[in-house]
Amino acid sequence: VLMMSESPGSVISSGINAEYGGGTPPVTLVDVPGNVRLRSDIFNKYAKSVRGVVVVVDSAEFVERKRETCESLYEVLLHEDVQKSRCPVLLLCNKQDFEMARGAAAILTTLEAELTVLNDTAANSLADDAASQRSLVPRGTTVNFEKLSNPVSAVGATCIGDEVDISALKQWISEL
Repeated sequence: VLMMSESPGSVISSGINAEYGGGTPPVTLVDVPGNVRLRSDIFNKYAKSVRGVVVVVDSAEFVERKRETCESLYEVLLHEDVQKSRCPVLLLCNKQDFEMARGAAAILTTLEAELTVLNDTAANSLADDAASQRSLVPRGTTVNFEKLSNPVSAVGATCIGDEVDISALKQWISEL
C-alpha cells in the first residue's frame, strides 16, 4: 500500500497502480490518496493483505505539514490490520532535491516527538480502557520507532525531474 498526504496540485488516484517484481512473491502497489474521506475506505479495502506501508512525506513542506503527516502516520500505525500483520512502515521522504527539504533522519526524529504528543493527547481524551487500545505506547512514554511492533524507517527520494532516485524504496520493497 502506498499512502501519501494530499498536496495541492497532486493527482488523486486509487486502486492498484503497479505490480512490482522486486519481492518474492511480487508485490502489488496500491496508491491511497491523502484525502481523508477517500483514504480510510481505500486503505481498509487492502489492509488485510498488507505486507508493507509506504507513507510519502513531502520533505520540502514538512515543517508546514508535520502535524498532518503525523496524524496520517498515527492512523496507519494504529490500524488493526497493520498492527496484526506487524508489517514494516517506510517513510519515503520525497523531494530531497529541493533546497529546503528536511532529511530523512530529521523527519524521523521530529515525527517521533510529534507522535508522542499526539499519543498522549489521544490517551488523555479517553477516560475508559479504550485508551490503551488506541495508543501506540503507554501515556507518558516517548514514542520510539525502534520499539514499536511495526518497524518504522525513513529514506530519502527524488521522484521527479532529471535526477530520479527511488533506489532505497526499491530495496525496501525487495525485502518485503
